[in-house]
Amino acid sequence: MTRARFTWLAADQGAIAPATAVLLAVLIGMVGLVTDSSVWYAQRRQLQAATDVAALAAAPYAEDAVAARDAANATLVANGLDPAEAVLTFATGQYCTGEGVGQRFRSVGCSDAIDTTGNAVRIETGLGSPLFLSRLFSERAERRISVVSTAARINQAGIEAGTGIASLNAGLANAVLSSLVGGSVSLSAAQYDGLLRTNVDALTFFDALATRLGVTGGTYEQLLQADVGVRDVIAAQIAALAAQGQVAEVSAAIAGLQALQGQIAGNPAIALGRLFDLGLWQTRQVGDRASTSALRAGINLMQLTSFSLQLADGNHFATVPASTFGIGNLASIRVAATAIEPPVRPYFAFGPEGTRVHSAQVRLKLELEVLNLVPQLGTGVRVPLYIEAASGDAQIDEIACSGDPARDTTVTVSANGGVANVYIGAPADEAMNNFSQPVALSQIRPVRILNLGLPGILTLAETSARAHVAIGSTLAPSRTLNFVQPSGTVSQPLPPTSTGVIGRPASGTQTASSVVRARATSTQLAGNLLGGLAETLSVRACTLSLLGGCLLPVTLQGSQVGALYTVLDPVLTGLDGVVDGLLRTLGVQLGYVDVAVTGVRCGHPVLVS
Repeated sequence: MTRARFTWLAADQGAIAPATAVLLAVLIGMVGLVTDSSVWYAQRRQLQAATDVAALAAAPYAEDAVAARDAANATLVANGLDPAEAVLTFATGQYCTGEGVGQRFRSVGCSDAIDTTGNAVRIETGLGSPLFLSRLFSERAERRISVVSTAARINQAGIEAGTGIASLNAGLANAVLSSLVGGSVSLSAAQYDGLLRTNVDALTFFDALATRLGVTGGTYEQLLQADVGVRDVIAAQIAALAAQGQVAEVSAAIAGLQALQGQIAGNPAIALGRLFDLGLWQTRQVGDRASTSALRAGINLMQLTSFSLQLADGNHFATVPASTFGIGNLASIRVAATAIEPPVRPYFAFGPEGTRVHSAQVRLKLELEVLNLVPQLGTGVRVPLYIEAASGDAQIDEIACSGDPARDTTVTVSANGGVANVYIGAPADEAMNNFSQPVALSQIRPVRILNLGLPGILTLAETSARAHVAIGSTLAPSRTLNFVQPSGTVSQPLPPTSTGVIGRPASGTQTASSVVRARATSTQLAGNLLGGLAETLSVRACTLSLLGGCLLPVTLQGSQVGALYTVLDPVLTGLDGVVDGLLRTLGVQLGYVDVAVTGVRCGHPVLVS
C-alpha cells in the first residue's frame, strides 16, 4: 500500500515539472513585454517632447525652409538626437484654420489664402526602441517609434459679439436675471455698471476655475467640457480679478458678483464650454496662462454672467412693473415666455484669422397691460408681443502685425447684425423652441385684445389684431470693422462707429486698457421700432355680435384703427427702450451687433493640430 502511494507521487511530480516550466516561461514573457512597453512609452514621450520643441523653434522661420530646418536641427541636437537619423520628414507651409482637425497644415498654402507666405512647420521624427526580455521571443532587436509635431507662428486675437450696452436699468435687469435663476436677484445700478465695465483675462479665469474645481491637470478644453456650477463660475471670476490685482479698482463688480452668489438658488450645473471657442489654446495644459506665449484677451463680466445664467435656466417667467418706466397708460409688462437658443456656436472666441463668434438668438413673448382704453367703462387692453431676434455674427478677417506690435497692430473684422421680427399676435406653441427656421407670419395668430358686453351672449365690441415689423435682411452684406491699438485717452462713442480699439485685460504689472466696441448694422432703423409696429396694425373688429355670430364686422388698418391706434402708438413707442434693455440683458440686439476685440498677440509659435 505504501509502495503504491510513493509510485503515484513520483508520477505526479513528473507531470508538475513541465507545467511549472511552461508557466515560468509565460511569466518571463509577460515581464519582458511590460518592461519593453514601459521603455517604449517613456522613449516616445521624450521623442514627442523633443519634436514639439524643435517645431516651436522652427516655426518663426517658416517662410525660409533652410533657416527653419537649421533651427529645428539645433534644437534636436540640444536634446541629444542626431537630426540625420531622427528626422524622417520636414516641411514648411501654412496653417489653414478653415480645414478640419488634422488637415490644417498645407505645404502648398491654404486654398483661400491671398498671402501664401509660410507660417507653419511639420516635423516627423523616429528612433529605434531596443527590446530587452521580449527579444527572446522576437527576431527583431528594436521596435520603431515615430511621432509628428506641427507648430505655427500665428497671430491671435480675442473677439466677442455682445450688446455693447453702456448702462442698464437696474430694475429691469434684476427682473430678467431673477427670471433666469428662478429666484430674486437684486443688484444696484453701481454693481451693474461695474460688471459692464470690467473684463477678466480669459486664461486667468480658466485657471481660477480649475483651482475652484480642484483640477490639477488636463487641458483647457477638458476643463470646459466638464459640468460646472454657476456659483463656481462666479467664484472663479472673483478669484481671477484678485489674481490680476484688480480688487480695489473693480470693487463694485466684485460686490455685484458676491451679491449674486448669495441670490442664486442652489448651484445649477452648466456646460460652460458651449460659450467658448478656445482655438489654439484648447489643447494647452491648465496653468499655461503664465506662459510667455499666452494670449492676453478679456471676457466681459456682465456677458459671462448673463450667458451662464441663461445656460442654467432660461425657462422661467418674469413680470416687470411698468411704473418705473414712466410710460403712460401702461400697467405692466410680463415676459410670458423666453426661448433662448442653446449656444451651438460660441459667444467668446480666441484664435487666428477665420475665428468666428455669434450673439445670442432669443424668442420672447411679452404681454402688455394697457389701462383705460375706454375711460367711461374703465376697460383695459392686453397686447401680446412676440419678438424673434436672430443672432448676429463676426469673424476675424485679418490680424496685421507690423512695426511695434503694441502700437501698430490692427485687426479687421467682418460682421452682420442679426435680423429680427416683431409681431402683435401669438405664435404657435411649437414654433417657440424650433430654432431651425424662423417663425412665419402665417404662424402668428390674431389675438383678441378687447371684448365688451355679456360673454357668450351679446358682444358690443370684439377686437382681434395682428401686426408685423421686420428688421434687417439676411441678404445684407457684411460690414467691415477696423480695430486699432489704444493711443491716448480711450472712450466709447455712442452709438459705436465702424472703428474700435483693441482692449487688454489687467495681468501682473500690466494695467487694463478699455475695449472700444465697433458696430455693424443690418438695417437703417427709421424712427423707433415698436412705434412702427402700431402703423402696421391690422384689426378685425366686430362692433356687434349675438350668440357667437358677428352682426357688424369691420376691418381696419394702421391709423384707421382710431382709439386703439391712439393708445397703442405712444405706449409701443415708449417701450422701445424697455424692450431694448430687456434684450440687451440677454445679450441680443435688434438689427445690429456690437463687436469687441478683447486682446491681440502677434506671431508667437504654438503647437497646432
